[in-house]
Amino acid sequence: MNKRSNPGLVRRAVFHCSIHSNLAGVTIGMLLLVSCAVFGQSPPDSVTSQRSEFSARAQQAIRGVAKKSRQKYQDETVAFGQQRTLDLLEREIQAAKLFMKSELDTSSVSGEIARAKSSYEVVRKGISVEKGEIPTHRNLTVSSAIITQLLRDMRERKARIDRMAQRMVGHRYRLDSLSTDSLLYTLSTDSATVMRYIRKLTISNLSIKPADSLIDRAISDLQVMQSQLDPLVFELDLALEGLEKDKQQLSGRLFARELPDLWQHATLATFMETARFSYAKESMVLQFYVANYAGRFLVLLAALLVSTVFLYSLRARYSESRPQDGPPDNTRVLARPLPASVLIVTCLFQFIFSDPPFIINVFLWLASIVSLTVIFKGYVSGYWLRFWLTITGLFLVVCLDNMLLQASTAERWLMCLFSGSGMLYALNVLRGGAAADIKRKLCDLCHPFFCCIRIFLH
Repeated sequence: MNKRSNPGLVRRAVFHCSIHSNLAGVTIGMLLLVSCAVFGQSPPDSVTSQRSEFSARAQQAIRGVAKKSRQKYQDETVAFGQQRTLDLLEREIQAAKLFMKSELDTSSVSGEIARAKSSYEVVRKGISVEKGEIPTHRNLTVSSAIITQLLRDMRERKARIDRMAQRMVGHRYRLDSLSTDSLLYTLSTDSATVMRYIRKLTISNLSIKPADSLIDRAISDLQVMQSQLDPLVFELDLALEGLEKDKQQLSGRLFARELPDLWQHATLATFMETARFSYAKESMVLQFYVANYAGRFLVLLAALLVSTVFLYSLRARYSESRPQDGPPDNTRVLARPLPASVLIVTCLFQFIFSDPPFIINVFLWLASIVSLTVIFKGYVSGYWLRFWLTITGLFLVVCLDNMLLQASTAERWLMCLFSGSGMLYALNVLRGGAAADIKRKLCDLCHPFFCCIRIFLH
């Protein structure tokens, strides 16, 4: 397996080789001159002139060898520098390709930008005061939660795109810097060495040119995304500030009348249009909240599983070792372990979730209502079970009405209908056959309270 040689070792090897070559050349030259001087001596009277001629020839030979050695060393140094520069270019290209393959994902970010723009267009419905729309506190609250999440996501995407663009520009800069190295354009005096170097440059260019185009395309795509993200983040930030200001103004007009009487004409959105964009907004805020607090929902499921297993084990253990005078094992909690576990866990987790949207509370309330209904089925009388189902049914309908984020004429009439139905049904219960029972239980509940007040006054 071939391994890349150490540049320091290569440099030292080249230096030692050049030294040995120089010494060998000098030695050979000196031997030739000495032999010429020995075998070609003149008579004794011309010794001085021969020595001068010998010295001149020796110096000329040494200068020729030194010149060749310097030229050879320069050629080897240039070749070494060219090879090192080509290796650095290859490593930089491989690093850029690896980054583009593993971390550069422009298609997913483009999809997220498109979805954010589409979500923002939905959020803008019902909060544009200049279009004559009447903002409501629930609409402003839900819209503010969605825009806050969109702004957080887009800021994260913007920071990620900026980092990727900076990384790609760094690769581009280093490649350009290496490509402009003067050593790459310095040729040797040997024609064979020049031909070998040209072939090497041709092969290297075949791998550099496609990667160079890919890097330029990636930088261009990242710059396009930056041009889309910068105005989107600014617009979302501006919209969030406007929503906060609208909520403050709406709180200041708490007792101001905004709509005419029910029987008078009012220019409002239709019920179906209000229901459509309310459903879209509630779905988005639910999706964002579940994604942000997925860990807490997993904890909720784990707590539900643990509680259910514990109650089933408790019922089995209690049935085996129940004392004679103990309560029966068909108590409500032990008779229905699963609904009891759901009721216990959902009631506790209402305080675990941080500032949940209204739709999350509705789901928790619905789970508690269904659990209580299953627990008390067959335990309470049919009269009180019908009362429970009617009141909770009206409560859930009102919750659905409260999730309509914009006022409409049909929604206002529905609110009056539900309020009147609940009031009439409650009056019917109080005037029915169970009125005496209700009064007696109410007196039993209030008696300790009145006793405490009397003791305190005395």
